[in-house]
Amino acid sequence: MKPIMPHYQEVYLYFDGWHPGDNSILLDFMLDRKVKAEGAGELEVFGEDFLVEAHEELSEVFSTWKDLEDIYARVKFLRKRYDTFTFVINHEGAIWEVAASYVRASDNTWKAIMMVNDFVLACYLQDELEYVHLTRVFGPDQATTDGMGEVVEPSDTDDEFQVTL
Repeated sequence: MKPIMPHYQEVYLYFDGWHPGDNSILLDFMLDRKVKAEGAGELEVFGEDFLVEAHEELSEVFSTWKDLEDIYARVKFLRKRYDTFTFVINHEGAIWEVAASYVRASDNTWKAIMMVNDFVLACYLQDELEYVHLTRVFGPDQATTDGMGEVVEPSDTDDEFQVTL
């Protein structure tokens, strides 16, 4: 019987000529446009104007040629990655171990998650490598911290900490 798991996460994340560096370039561009739009009191929706601008500005920078449809598909895919990982780490029974870059869950929890969205297989072997970047573009971060331990916040003085449970 053929296993359903790939040997590495990249099988799910990089295809059609896209590479990790291309994702970073596009996400940086998206974040820049989002910040500019927010500064002008607007909402960046990454629509047609954005796609044309991204294509004009980035076509020479990507590792391989990307047309408007490629960029549109990748923007949608990046949103799917953000939504999927947010769903996984908020699912009851899943614990995101940030320092280990790993999501821990029982086999039954993984099966339940995969029944909703089979793309979560990309998160099975390792967490979402671009989640911080994706959150800055698509956020705010919707991840819960329940069961994640203490939250340490700075107090009014520089040398003391207040622990909130």
